[in-house]
Amino acid sequence: MLNSNIKYPYPLLREEPEDFITSTFCGELEVLREDQGFRVVPRFSVNNDQIMELIQSGVFCYAVQVQCRSTYYRTVEYIKENAPFFIYGGTVHELVELCPCIIATQDYEGYFIDDFVPAFKYSPVNIYENDVVGIGNTIRFRAYYKADEVKKASSVVTVQADSSIERIQVDLNKPNIIVTLPQTQYDTYMKIGTSTADQVTMLTSIISVPVIALALREIDIDDESDYAELSWYKSLRALLDKIADGDPSKVNCLLEDTFQTAQLMLGDNLSASLNILNNREW
Repeated sequence: MLNSNIKYPYPLLREEPEDFITSTFCGELEVLREDQGFRVVPRFSVNNDQIMELIQSGVFCYAVQVQCRSTYYRTVEYIKENAPFFIYGGTVHELVELCPCIIATQDYEGYFIDDFVPAFKYSPVNIYENDVVGIGNTIRFRAYYKADEVKKASSVVTVQADSSIERIQVDLNKPNIIVTLPQTQYDTYMKIGTSTADQVTMLTSIISVPVIALALREIDIDDESDYAELSWYKSLRALLDKIADGDPSKVNCLLEDTFQTAQLMLGDNLSASLNILNNREW
């Protein structure tokens, strides 16, 4: 993946002046989730007339490098007049990286811009086809789209029995979160769990909500958790993104209060449980 922090042997236009005195590249991208994938809307601009002339004449071209490590998908989309492009949902999965850039479409000898810093003004600069001459900041999003069925939070919890234990145990080291109950509690759980919808709601309140809240504490916004490759982690992470509409700052807010977020993921289960108890004849 392109990296805006790497030093290049020729002047590189960036979002902040570095190889240029004042010239910058604005590489704003907006990702819109649609039924079959993602529409990417670029809003690119440069504040240098000489570079704009090179772009308009076709010597340079705006572009976006798209990369998804999960599916090994990698491509470059060339942008003309800030026209949107589409990424089909089947080509990407989980984390997708988009890097805005400016690419040379042909060899260009004697590249010189009046706004170069002094270090690049006294020796000829040659640019070759496919060289990156401008780079913006990479943005990242998670590839779920509207046609996807994101699993309900409770579906990542598996309940089992163990006659050798006396209290509930929770194991996060499996693809699903494993909740182990003493045999007698498990037998009661199974009896209630196959009965009415109200009783299932109460069970969810007793077991699934605190377990999901516990699991959410292990989710890292930067995917550096030891559990990041497990199915329960990916499902909850995708559900977080769905609730937050893909906004990382909203995901962070959701992770600050994991019990409240678990309630949200399970359809405000506490409220439903209280209504069941309130309507019961004692």
